[in-house]
Amino acid sequence: MSRSDRFPWKPLVFGVSALALIAWSTVSLRRIATIDPFAGIRRSIGQRQENEITVEMGDVTVRFYEESSLRGQARVGRLGITRDRRSLQCFAVTDGVYYTANGDPFRFSATEGAWSQDSKIFEGRNAARVWAKDLDLKVDQFRYDQILKKIDVPGPIKGKLSGGDVVANGFWYQLSDNSYSLGPLTWTGQVDQVPDGDKKGSRWTIKAQSTSRASGSDLEVSKIAWATDGDVIIKAATVERNVKTDVVVATGKVSYFSKKVNLLCDKVTIYRKEKRAVLEGNVSMLIKPEDQERLEEVELQPLRPIVPEEIAAGRPAAPTGKTDAEKQLDEEVRSTQSRRKYPVAVLATRIEYWYREGERRAEITGSPQAKQDLTAGRWRQVWAFKGFYDGEKETLRLESTPGNKDVRIMTSLGDDIRAKWFEVSTKEDDDAWSAEELDGVFVADEDEIPKAPGSNKGTGTGGAGGAGGTGGGGGQPPPGLRGPIGGR
Repeated sequence: MSRSDRFPWKPLVFGVSALALIAWSTVSLRRIATIDPFAGIRRSIGQRQENEITVEMGDVTVRFYEESSLRGQARVGRLGITRDRRSLQCFAVTDGVYYTANGDPFRFSATEGAWSQDSKIFEGRNAARVWAKDLDLKVDQFRYDQILKKIDVPGPIKGKLSGGDVVANGFWYQLSDNSYSLGPLTWTGQVDQVPDGDKKGSRWTIKAQSTSRASGSDLEVSKIAWATDGDVIIKAATVERNVKTDVVVATGKVSYFSKKVNLLCDKVTIYRKEKRAVLEGNVSMLIKPEDQERLEEVELQPLRPIVPEEIAAGRPAAPTGKTDAEKQLDEEVRSTQSRRKYPVAVLATRIEYWYREGERRAEITGSPQAKQDLTAGRWRQVWAFKGFYDGEKETLRLESTPGNKDVRIMTSLGDDIRAKWFEVSTKEDDDAWSAEELDGVFVADEDEIPKAPGSNKGTGTGGAGGAGGTGGGGGQPPPGLRGPIGGR
């Protein structure tokens, strides 16, 4: 698997609680609303509107406290109090700051806003901004409900979040339990792949229909998620990230696209700290041929498992009297050098992949099988009990259950070969392979079979090997393959 074969997910939302800080200024403003500094001189004027501003104050510094501790402050360019003392109008709110328990301040500003003493709701209008260590967000309007301790942003959000650029529409945040919902959203930024190394991460674009966290939960949940770094594309119906353990779980027809490989499965679990990914449930993989290596998003369908008996029962007899062109195509079936010329479909129940640089390896279980379709209806297929991929040595080893020969190789030419294990190099232009106790049937071309004097026909079949893996039984070794046959 290449550098692009990764499964990272960047946490889309954290620290969004900063939007709540704008509403803190209303605490002291509500107290101001109970003061009437002009009570002794205020004129009594008939039927004036109750919501008419009758008291104005300019360049006011508002401080708010929790018990005796200063929690924050802000400057208000102009403060208006309505005649009925039920509403406050705020203009040019600047230099807002809220001091958190961990010492990291959140800052905020707003063009204007209004507080209702009856509903205990503060509405911020026009441009508002909040910024802190990991975010810098702009919103058109917001609504703070003091009774519910909830903030709603019905419109667009734009700015910086978690080191990237975020654009979203619609947001609510519950101050009492830190639950929230955000989206639809698009986030673009750097994702570190090797945080303990010198390499920089890739720049990702992540989209989701929504991202949320429920009350009392450590899980950030994204729905209808899509992500790309230009080298890969990842899609899933649901993505859950545990903010404490940094474990990401994607479920619901998880699709993965890269230039070399397309993949589909039911579930992917990524242990980001360990650099380990587990793919489970109907894992279908398409390894692309060299001339089709490009990144594109296509519709993927799960593969159907095929057992060798299905093939053996319906396979027609190999044709005789082949032309030179047909014989050349047959040679490709038995040549490992042609493996990158044609697509390979792989099916397994589970793939566990370690993707830390220098430790790349995979364990493939659940009776994996692979099929490669070649030219003119020719094909080759392999079955095994389990497989091991070594990304550093670039080898693939297929193994049987203990004491059996579950590794089985069949071709459209009639070959049917078994082995205790079979190992092949995955390096470019390297056709080396080895096996133990190779046994079965190899169908040779009639021109390759030695004929007795006066004979016009040969047997057409022979044993490909017996115990210990030495060829024998009158058959010919598969052309195009080389390497020791037997224990290593």
